[in-house]
Amino acid sequence: YPASIKQLLIVDGVPLRRSELVAGFEAMNRARDSSERGEMQRWMDTRRAHPEDAAACHAYYRLRFHPFFADPRFLQRSRGDFCAGTPESRRNKLFAVDRFTLASLGDYDWRARLKSFPARTLVIHGALDPIPLSSAQEWAATLPNARLLALPSVGHFPYLEAAEPFFNAVNTFLAGNWPPDARRVTAPH
Repeated sequence: YPASIKQLLIVDGVPLRRSELVAGFEAMNRARDSSERGEMQRWMDTRRAHPEDAAACHAYYRLRFHPFFADPRFLQRSRGDFCAGTPESRRNKLFAVDRFTLASLGDYDWRARLKSFPARTLVIHGALDPIPLSSAQEWAATLPNARLLALPSVGHFPYLEAAEPFFNAVNTFLAGNWPPDARRVTAPH
């Protein structure tokens, strides 16, 4: 129901095409050094053998999210917990949720549908997010009433790494104004 949406905030959104998302994650994983990849694999093997093991789950996700931060120390600010819940819920996430979530999106390409989306949209993106800034630029260029706010020296979680500028921008936008540094983006020629 796009006509029901008055304003939309997109924070470090995924690329508009599945192929770019997959390529981005593959590039991020290739950029990890071999010791980190090996350690991640060991923790994943432990999780598969013992999905109830919350400590193994936490160790895996600390490594998994490392590249998403310009400064990994900010991961400590996160209150989210991918390993919360019961042993059964951790098993379900590992063997069902993780396996089927991305697959459920199919081979998506949202560009055509977004060109007629009427809502005022602010796209906020950390310039050091492993999801390339070009993805956020494409969101802002495709949506007819959008602007992009790129936050320098910030990764995928700007609300953790740059809380004050992030929330100032969000509050300005929700109050009906554009943040001063938010820019229109035109599609590349």
